[in-house]
Amino acid sequence: MTLTADERETVINLNDAEAVAYIYTAQRPVITKLKKNPAATLIEEGTHDGSVSAHFELPAALLTSAEGFRPPAYEPLQARKR
Repeated sequence: MTLTADERETVINLNDAEAVAYIYTAQRPVITKLKKNPAATLIEEGTHDGSVSAHFELPAALLTSAEGFRPPAYEPLQARKR
């Protein structure tokens, strides 16, 4: 039995004491995106009842709650379309 849609979640843990964000996800698109991000470090990957999951570390400076994940060479979408 795989995880339900409600159980396939992404949890981001940030605190003021550390310069990294800890990310747990059971969402395959988020895992793929983080694996492609050179700033993200895969800590652990596994399965739970047939569903994939992974733990990552990412520099907290690259993560904001309003903008989401930004690759190191962040360029606004408007600038790319010019």
